[in-house]
Amino acid sequence: MESRLQKPPSSVSGLPMEPDRGKNKIERIGEQTKGLFEDFTGWVEVRLKLFQLEMQDKIQSKVNEAIIKIAPAVAGALTGLFLLVTIALFIGWWLGHPAWGYLIVTGMLGLVTVILSSKARRLKTESEEENDLSASENGSSGSSARPALGPNSPA
Repeated sequence: MESRLQKPPSSVSGLPMEPDRGKNKIERIGEQTKGLFEDFTGWVEVRLKLFQLEMQDKIQSKVNEAIIKIAPAVAGALTGLFLLVTIALFIGWWLGHPAWGYLIVTGMLGLVTVILSSKARRLKTESEEENDLSASENGSSGSSARPALGPNSPA
């Protein structure tokens, strides 16, 4: 029995394949550069696609976080609304007419609104005063808002 050994690939003529000797060096470098450029553009396209998928994933994650935070707030707001209506109806039933309950609850909510808005205004004014004070202490003008320390005063 004859063992058949595999021969290396050969061209149609039966001779072993050799590099393209018919092309000069510049043509071969041009072809390799073209192949390298195609590989590079393929790599850039894949990186851009990956970036796009990562951004879509981050956006989806932020949307899910927002939904998770907004849903309880909406449910809480509806619960508060129904609680206020229930309180108004109960007070109205107790006083003999539903309108009295709604009037009392509306008055209490108005009072809470006035108190909160005046407190917010006062905090805003205090914050602005602190900013003005710190700006005058750090300012480039020669005067200082703090009193000068004498030789016998503690540092």
